[in-house]
Amino acid sequence: MNTPISLLPPGRTFVRSLILRSLGGFDTENMYAFARNRWGEHQAGEVTKAAVAALSTSDFGDAARVFFGLAREQSIIGRLVALRRVPFNVRMVAVQSGATGYWVSQAKNKPLSRVALNGSQLDTLKVAAILVVTKEMLQANDPAAEDTLQGDLERAVTGVLDEAFLDPSNSGIANEMPASISSGATVLAATNDFGADLRAMIQDFQGNLAYATFVTDPATATRIATMTAAGGRYLFPNIGPRGGELLGIPVLTTRSSGQDSSGGRLTLLDPTGIAAALGRIEMSTGDHATLQMSDDPNDDTVPIENVSMWQTNSVAFKAEIFANWNRQRPGSVIVLEGL
Repeated sequence: MNTPISLLPPGRTFVRSLILRSLGGFDTENMYAFARNRWGEHQAGEVTKAAVAALSTSDFGDAARVFFGLAREQSIIGRLVALRRVPFNVRMVAVQSGATGYWVSQAKNKPLSRVALNGSQLDTLKVAAILVVTKEMLQANDPAAEDTLQGDLERAVTGVLDEAFLDPSNSGIANEMPASISSGATVLAATNDFGADLRAMIQDFQGNLAYATFVTDPATATRIATMTAAGGRYLFPNIGPRGGELLGIPVLTTRSSGQDSSGGRLTLLDPTGIAAALGRIEMSTGDHATLQMSDDPNDDTVPIENVSMWQTNSVAFKAEIFANWNRQRPGSVIVLEGL
């Protein structure tokens, strides 16, 4: 007996299940018939199973776990090596300063270092991202349209995490959103001498450089990569828009690192001084919803435009990500702005 092998990109079955939920109705037989006509007999069963699971339970099944695993791996939280990963709502000890070892002679008492310990707990919080697409795009039986939708969904999920995680202006909202790891951290203003700026960052950094990581956006990484000395020699040839190394320290890039009129942002962080909990992601769709087109819908002083998904022949996808984090060690994050 031959077993069919799927040649689909990872995560594509779940993306197709979202299309099925948006266009195939809510009756299992109708959904299966739609999926069979569009993707063939073998895919029909997998896609329908993923769609029905998502409609009936928060446990989306294997297809969703593959997709959300990919999305998490693309986020800064997912890519940071040595990040202190902890469960939600579990009391733990946050070490504010490191322990010290001692040489001890035979038969002597072993001294204990005075580490600073604070109780800590990461409550279950969630962030939400909403993506709107046209029904015409979903109806297009074209792999390119599915590629675009999958890329947009992954960026929506990772972008909202990365921005909240890195933005120094995010001081958090009690019981709603965690403060960014750089909130309250040292922020340096960039000068015309990038080498001097790097030295200042390293000098003020109190984290462990053995585990440290730089984070910036692709455009800023490109500007650093194209800095030249006399004669046209590149000063930092090991960095680029996809990351690399700077001073031998790994560099991660994300479009959510942030830029403004003064330039980009470069963050130096020690993952071992940051605790993070990352839970499930829930995805829902709606084509009869009315959306408030505003990044601050709770501000009554700003006029808000309401857009009907039904009237505009559109579909909204809402992703809710359960996450929380906390910078537990002072000095483990430093930011250079205006680069």
